[in-house]
Amino acid sequence: MAQILELGEYRESKRRERERAGPLKRMRPKISDKEIWTKDYATMDGVVFGASLIREILDYYCPYDQEWPYLVLALVDAAYKLEIWGVKEVETAAAALKAFTLSRMTASNKRDMTAALLLADLIEKTPQYRRSQQN
Repeated sequence: MAQILELGEYRESKRRERERAGPLKRMRPKISDKEIWTKDYATMDGVVFGASLIREILDYYCPYDQEWPYLVLALVDAAYKLEIWGVKEVETAAAALKAFTLSRMTASNKRDMTAALLLADLIEKTPQYRRSQQN
């Protein structure tokens, strides 16, 4: 049977629950060299893995910045449409993401940001390297 709730009381109870829970703690991204180097970035699985890890890193260090989500999606889109758009589009998207990452790099986050730069490079250059090996 349906229950009638007063909206004000409901909101107040939810607010108290949030206050008791405290602020959300952000967890530092777990970056594994083994995982990075064993992926094939010429496939979409590898591209999505790399983009997800870049997203974790940038979300941890730049949580309120509105620019980086677009840059990560642009890189994934360019990698997905590599056959249609060509290598230049991937290079442009990767360069924009790397420039943003470099602009947010500090002494305290350089290890993780360097991993993000490495992943962007792998997403950008692995398909080109594979093509040159096949020819």
